[in-house]
Amino acid sequence: KSFRQYLRDRKLTDDEVILRFLVLIQPLKICSNINNNQPQILGHDKIHKTISDSDRQRLFCDIVLTFLSEDSDSVLPLTNQALWADLLATYTDIQNKKTVTSEAINHMLQVRKDPGIWDDGLEPSYTRYLKQSPPPTLAACILSIL
Repeated sequence: KSFRQYLRDRKLTDDEVILRFLVLIQPLKICSNINNNQPQILGHDKIHKTISDSDRQRLFCDIVLTFLSEDSDSVLPLTNQALWADLLATYTDIQNKKTVTSEAINHMLQVRKDPGIWDDGLEPSYTRYLKQSPPPTLAACILSIL
């Protein structure tokens, strides 16, 4: 909450858009299987979250319309044009009553790693935010351990 306020106070609207995007794709990240090559944690399958196909489609379309459509006021500064084109093609397929594939979800999650989103986008602002925030006191650190 305070980081968002930091962005607003400095009129860093592009970074605020990126932050909104990263928060909005969390449900897709949680229900995706992007770590298939990692060993399973005991009992992990019991807590693995899923969302319905209709919710996944709705969320995917909302993200595309809000952050990737040229008509949007909140377009992400995506540098990977091929990824952008793939996501728009998937959006068109959804409009033609096709389902969202796990590959399309993984493409959407790849947007997070785009240099325009993270390296040249949100990371420098977050680093400046952390530097201006006062570090926790020694007492606060000790109390957090207890």
